[in-house]
Amino acid sequence: MEAGDGITVSAPTPGKNVLEYRQRVIVHVFVTEGGPPLNHHSLARRLGLYSFDPAVPGGMSWHPCGWVLHRVLEEHFRRRLQLRGFDEVRTPVATCNHIVGAAVRTNDDGLPKAEPIRADSGHGGGQGRTCGGHLRLFDEGLKSWRELPIRYSEFIESGGEAHPDAQGGHQYFAASGALDAHVLCLIDQIKHETAALISMVRDAYADVGFPDLDLVLRPGFIDDMTVGAELEAAEAAFVGATMAAGVQGVRKSDGTLPTGPGLEFLLRNRKGRLECVGMLQLDVITASLNGTRYVARDGGRAAPAILHLTVVNSIARVIATLLEQHQGRLPFWMAPVQVAVLPVSSVQADVATHVTAVLKSSGLRPLLFAQRETLPRRIVRVREQLIPVVAVIGAREVDRETVSIRIGEAIEEVSLREVGGFLSAQFPAPG
Repeated sequence: MEAGDGITVSAPTPGKNVLEYRQRVIVHVFVTEGGPPLNHHSLARRLGLYSFDPAVPGGMSWHPCGWVLHRVLEEHFRRRLQLRGFDEVRTPVATCNHIVGAAVRTNDDGLPKAEPIRADSGHGGGQGRTCGGHLRLFDEGLKSWRELPIRYSEFIESGGEAHPDAQGGHQYFAASGALDAHVLCLIDQIKHETAALISMVRDAYADVGFPDLDLVLRPGFIDDMTVGAELEAAEAAFVGATMAAGVQGVRKSDGTLPTGPGLEFLLRNRKGRLECVGMLQLDVITASLNGTRYVARDGGRAAPAILHLTVVNSIARVIATLLEQHQGRLPFWMAPVQVAVLPVSSVQADVATHVTAVLKSSGLRPLLFAQRETLPRRIVRVREQLIPVVAVIGAREVDRETVSIRIGEAIEEVSLREVGGFLSAQFPAPG
């Protein structure tokens, strides 16, 4: 009997226990794996996650399983921000054209003149996306210094152009979901907030499977700016907190951070190349230039400092890196399909449908494999989709009201009433 992918499975001999045969077939088919590592293109096609739209540079079409994975990661990062005290908001991002700096020019009389730098001018390190909207939310009602820090977060669809990358990076994911956030705070709160945000981002990526984020400091350029006297103290607090967190390098300023220094979060892809997945940036000028004020301790008006945080600048890029790191075998909590429900024959199809419903009611993501194909053929279909858990239902399981759960090469018989709790206990969600 041909099971596909060059695997041959013999039929059970007369009188042989069918459960033993089933276990042998399942183990044999699933452990037969080999070949060179696959890139994320091949893995995404194999798992049916996404495809690229040639009419939209950098644009992607998410297939059902891919969108499930996208949403699971969205919720993971959102949850981390919520635990840190961020309130999620929604603002009209497209209209957020605000001032992010001021360049000093010379007028016709030879005198210095400050001209505003706006977010759509190519500066601001991505501040053009949500910063203006979050500042307007802050301005709704005069805030007191006692209310600071105030934290906003927002999930957005970021636009971008696709760029060819000879080194195998994921630049064509420029148009993808991103998670932006801002902390509006006092100068003396910068050090604590910076340290807490770095720790939060590290924990969020460690839970996904990236425990070793690289941190690279990018100095801001201040020679073209009109800045307040508090810049030095703010920079000292920010840089001190980032250095204490273990910065791996300092990158030369490229003129894109007119508001202060920034910290890049970088992941290493399968070819060893570092890719920026997020950023934290200090800003003590944008709020002032845009007229954002709070009531200070002395009763006067003062502009808050801002920490611009991009937790993840492209969910799609993170997914691509995850696919290559795990070779498509994603951890149970993020797998688009967590459990393959596999009836041995059509006789058990109704019970398998019931098992699928029970798993769904437990908050899991099962998929029923009850096609009119042989058991080995359906096993191969499960294997091709790299589903982490297989729930097998045969005559023995129907009689006992149980499910045979296969995890790796181990098979354990679990009561139908307890199967949801059993899997949740085996695979606890992070955080």
